[in-house]
Amino acid sequence: MPLPEIIHIDRGGSFSRTVTQDGSAMDLSAATKIELEFYDTPGAPIIAFDTDADPGNFDNDLSNGSVKFVWTAATFDSVDTTLVESGRTRQQHFARIVVYTATHTDGYMVPDQFVAEFWR
Repeated sequence: MPLPEIIHIDRGGSFSRTVTQDGSAMDLSAATKIELEFYDTPGAPIIAFDTDADPGNFDNDLSNGSVKFVWTAATFDSVDTTLVESGRTRQQHFARIVVYTATHTDGYMVPDQFVAEFWR
């Protein structure tokens, strides 16, 4: 099992994920929007970011399938107690990337979901 992506909510950082198809990086140049969701229950994200509403949180190289998420200390302020419960120093949640295109107007959920571990 791959290691979780570590996110320190009290300071900035970044991580990258490469979207693949049949073992090769997928060209995402046709994407109209990329979304990153952190969740516990499928369909109910705790918090979500997308390239339209939150462009400063992404530094993507879409032609190479690379989705890079960037955050600052203030990024998670509105949900920090949901991401890391009171009295804890870290907590894990699932994460997924959703790609929107002209053909996938409701979004294509990338099947390679992963775990993000939030640290306080």
